[in-house]
Amino acid sequence: MKRTGKFENWQSGLKRLKSSCARTACQMWSRTQDALKAIPPDVLLRATSLWTMKTSYSIVSIMTKWNHRLAAILAICTFGVSLQAATYYVSPTGNDSSTGAQATPWLTIAHAITTMAPGDTIILNDGVYSERNSIPTTKNGSAGAPSKFVAVHPLMVTNIGGFKLSQGGSGYVTWDGIVFQDGAVNPDWEGMLQFYHATSGPGLGSGFTITNCWFVGVQPATSHNIQAINMDPCTNAATCAQNFTLVNCVFTNTSQYIVSLMVSNAIVANNRFDFANTHDAIHCWGAQIVISNNIFTNISANPLVADHTDILQFWSDSPVMQCTNVFFCYNTLINCEAQFFQLELRTDTNYPFGNLGGLYVFNNIFNNVQHHGSIDIPNTHIYNNLFYKCRMTDGTLKLLFMAGPNNVKGESKNSSICNNIFYDCGGTNSASDGSAGWYDASELGVPAGFVGDYNFAVTEAGFAPKNSADWTINGFEAHGINGGNPKFSAPSIGDFRLTQASPLVDHGTNVSSVVGYDMDHYARPFGNGFDIGPYEFDPSLLVKFNPAIPFAAGLITNLAGTGAQGGRMSPTNWPYQTNYNGRMGARYTVRTGHYEQGLDLGWGDYVAVTNLSNLQNLTNGSITFWAQYFQTMSNGVLWADQLRLQRIFDGGYQGFPWSGGTFFIGRGFSPISGDNNQTVMRLYSTDAAANPTTLISWPDQTANGSTTNWHFYTLTWNGSSTGTNLFAYFDGNLVASNLMNSSFYKITNDFNWFSLGCWSHDGTPQWQDTDDYPNNGWFNGVLGEFR
Repeated sequence: MKRTGKFENWQSGLKRLKSSCARTACQMWSRTQDALKAIPPDVLLRATSLWTMKTSYSIVSIMTKWNHRLAAILAICTFGVSLQAATYYVSPTGNDSSTGAQATPWLTIAHAITTMAPGDTIILNDGVYSERNSIPTTKNGSAGAPSKFVAVHPLMVTNIGGFKLSQGGSGYVTWDGIVFQDGAVNPDWEGMLQFYHATSGPGLGSGFTITNCWFVGVQPATSHNIQAINMDPCTNAATCAQNFTLVNCVFTNTSQYIVSLMVSNAIVANNRFDFANTHDAIHCWGAQIVISNNIFTNISANPLVADHTDILQFWSDSPVMQCTNVFFCYNTLINCEAQFFQLELRTDTNYPFGNLGGLYVFNNIFNNVQHHGSIDIPNTHIYNNLFYKCRMTDGTLKLLFMAGPNNVKGESKNSSICNNIFYDCGGTNSASDGSAGWYDASELGVPAGFVGDYNFAVTEAGFAPKNSADWTINGFEAHGINGGNPKFSAPSIGDFRLTQASPLVDHGTNVSSVVGYDMDHYARPFGNGFDIGPYEFDPSLLVKFNPAIPFAAGLITNLAGTGAQGGRMSPTNWPYQTNYNGRMGARYTVRTGHYEQGLDLGWGDYVAVTNLSNLQNLTNGSITFWAQYFQTMSNGVLWADQLRLQRIFDGGYQGFPWSGGTFFIGRGFSPISGDNNQTVMRLYSTDAAANPTTLISWPDQTANGSTTNWHFYTLTWNGSSTGTNLFAYFDGNLVASNLMNSSFYKITNDFNWFSLGCWSHDGTPQWQDTDDYPNNGWFNGVLGEFR
């Protein structure tokens, strides 16, 4: 619950994004140094991320052209079939002598490639294809009409061996929904998708797109290994593949390099990299590469390769190659035995590397990543990240190496590390740890133009400070915070958002030229100043409950840090569940046995949120929650229509006459108002004879009350002297709006509390005390996070 409706939730912003993407795409994709000063580079990253999460089998096609100033077009495309192109079908039960029509498919992908023309679509029916095929450049598509390989049912098609593509041609080939699996036909050091460069001749074409695919490694590890996606490094950056898109894919148990890219103007977003014994997760060369919103888990070294593992390897192979302007942001890394980065600009004669520099690392969470980061290139900027328990127990880890002027690997001059959280990081879990959480003083001097300030470091034991000698000696952290409780919302379940009392709130520095938004897409600063870490604290957040956190002494903590805890007001033990249908939630159960006015209304579980006298009247606000309704039954008996009354949130009417502005969100059955087993927001007026007025309805109506799945509900209002605008979102989509004459809403009854899971009515929070309330409206289902 928020005091203002400035940002309801990331999903409800999708509708607004749709209308604004085309207008602002060019601005948001500016990546030159001049543009960085004016336009945060993470704006479009977040926009594309929201789109790819929202559209199940859609792609984000990013087409950019760099010529000192950038023109960019963001297109959200579905895999439709062009009217000018042909569509052919392949099936494991087909015949290459047939027509390739849907009813008479071909047998092999190889035959389809031989027959297809540029821009055609090959649709693969369910099954296994044991082929490794080459795609000649003559089969490449064109901008707006790529050649496509699409699974008719995503992830039901397995291609063992994959594809290889030669240099040259127009590019523009798309793969969607296919499971790629390595096999004996895959040569070592090649990828399941292999793109070739060469020292001479034309470069790779533009516009390769890989989306909704799954890359699975099944071959035994060798000293050479098979990669998932590989682009051989070329000797001239001009021959890089351009406008490369890799979104919504999963990589499991792949080895060597998971993704090795020689690209420019590329986006790698919304992918998951899991359980890989590998050399590097992402090994890249090129320029203008965006690596955003990915998850990396359980990445570790291949035991047969005598080398460490890197999440991101960033380097060059010759004087004419480059690797510049790489953006690593909004990623989450968990339980990886790997270095964050291996960034090398070597000065020895064996590696005469070319143009290298310009790495932007912001809004990432590194959770138990057990090696350091080697940063030996100029212009590296690490802002607003969380490094949580990134250390090794043997004391050998130094979290981030800042290479000095005489280091053979290069120098991190003109680099900066600001606004980061280092929680229990460094060589040991000790206040005497000389690395001070992030800087290793044993390196060869402080690089020119290097800045380290406004960071937070602490050990876990007692939140003791780290040894600050390095900071003082090297002139770092004049404004940093050393020691103290960061007051995260719920770190035990991975919620590292800040609470109201956190010392990190408003104690960062202004880096909005690069990091304009936080991990939840709040514009920085959101409050009186810039916060330290990936999340900005929302000062308008009043109430936040996460049912994944068990009740303690009958209370569920308000994670907003504003007090107003939730009390378990139930005559039974709360049926707490940590995982219901894959989502955190608490189950609310209805029982029979309480009679009122001759009707068996039952009783059940609910939460009472009290001490809210200062939060009664909100001119602006939002309420959001995840919920799933069960069938409206008690003891196996389907409730009668008049008893199908359920409350998610209830402020309750305030006596007689009713006080205008009090309201509830829930569902019931009322032919008069039209509330027929669907969730509504109903407002009380001052007329005791009038029923509450239904202002908002959500489209979750079902005959028996069950919604089957989780849904995300949002109510937001924006009051003024002339009235209040109401908006309702359902799973991120705007579904209803209304205008009310009242300039504010009341969220509590006369006793200054509201309920979650029952009708608060006009009584005290306790059940079965001196008044008769609460006595009905019990919620029968599961409630997730409530704000």
